[in-house]
Amino acid sequence: DVSGTLDPILSVLDADGELVAFNDDHASNDLSLNVFDAQIPAFNVVNDMTLTVVVRDYLGQSGTVELIISS
Repeated sequence: DVSGTLDPILSVLDADGELVAFNDDHASNDLSLNVFDAQIPAFNVVNDMTLTVVVRDYLGQSGTVELIISS
């Protein structure tokens, strides 16, 4: 959450819409994240996978988030 006022929830769905990864509040020591930010630190993606990333706020508020996907 760019503003530090949201409580993002991060979900990853497969091509069938099944939940394959989820995080509400990260439990890492990453000081670049706010306390309520979400993070999925390890998720293996196969080359031909189709995934949908869903970001929503715990209370349904709107705002701006930064989504970082790295390999």
